This record gives sequence, C-alpha cells and structure tokens, in this order.
Amino acid sequence: MTLNEAKQQLATEVSLLMTHADTEALSWTASKSDLMEILYCAYETETLRSDNGSPMPFLDIVRRCCRLLHVSVPSNPYHLARRARLRKGMRNMSYLDRYLFLVENNREVGLWKNIS
Repeated sequence: MTLNEAKQQLATEVSLLMTHADTEALSWTASKSDLMEILYCAYETETLRSDNGSPMPFLDIVRRCCRLLHVSVPSNPYHLARRARLRKGMRNMSYLDRYLFLVENNREVGLWKNIS
C-alpha cells in the first residue's frame, strides 16, 4: 500500500466516523495530535463533501469529529496537524506512517472506540 492509498483509506474511515450520531458514546483513543493529522489527511483528499458538494473545510471536519469523539477542539488545529506531520525522526513517527505500517502488517487499526 502506498502513502496515497493509506490517506484515501484514512479519509474513508473519517467519512464513516462522520456518519455516527452525536448521541453515540464514541471516544478517541490516541493523542489529539494524531487526530488532527488524520483529519488533515482526510481533508487533503477532498473526498469529504459538504451539503452543497464542495470539499468540506478543515475546521468543519475538526469540529464535527471532535464533537463525535468527545474531544475538545484545539485552539489551532492547523498548527497541531502540521506539528504532528513534522515529528518524523523524533520519538514517534507520524500517524500516517504508523497507520501504513499497521495496515501492511495486517494489524488491527482502531481509530476510536465505543464507550457505552
């Protein structure tokens, strides 16, 4: 799987997440930086669409997903997403790189969990 295919798959998972109701007890299981990186990857694919068919703005994606996952919206999600992507070579790889590793090694990837 290529990085572009991994981005598309992440975008599909974010799209699935956005079909859940606000009343469902979903919870984010990783860091807020990981979440912003994932949401930015989904935003970049331009596959998430608003009601009028135009690509969904990043902040709309962030607000919707944070509400669904019971996570507070960061004051600057763009900065958090950018910082998460640039952490290569540090203690932790970018989420996209870790996601690609998990998928390629047939490991379960759980982006969120139901806490009910």
